[in-house]
Parts: sequence; C-alpha cells; structure tokens
Amino acid sequence: MNKIFKKIINFIKEEIIIRFFISCIILDISGYLLANYGFKLIYSKFNIINFVLVILGIILLIIFFIMLYKDIYLTIKDDE
Repeated sequence: MNKIFKKIINFIKEEIIIRFFISCIILDISGYLLANYGFKLIYSKFNIINFVLVILGIILLIIFFIMLYKDIYLTIKDDE
C-alpha cells in the first residue's frame, strides 16, 4: 500500500499539468472561502467558524503561491 502512495506522489511531482490543476483547485477553494466567509466575518458579528474558515482560506492561498513558485522554478530549471 505504501508503494502505491509513493508511485502516486512521484507521478504528481513529475506532471506539471496535474500540479497546475491542483493549484487552481486550491486557489478556487481559497477564493471561495475568503469571499464568502471573509465578508461575513467583516460585516456581521464575530463568529469563530467564519474566522477559522477565513484563516483556512489564507493558508490555502499561501499554499497556492508556494506551488506556483515551485512550478515556475522547476520549469525554468528544466529549460536550462
């Protein structure tokens, strides 16, 4: 079972298109969380659930930028 997970992770590491789609999904989820729950947090009473979801959206947005940076860096490194 562990070998299967290693093969899947290695496949995702090698395929730029799959990493691109995963990063777009992460961006979509983080944008949704920030847009919906961020405005609820700002314009309504403070709610811990909204706060946690906004923090999750920010964390996902940071993960998106890290993945995007790695994809660009690996693409440039492969070209050299």
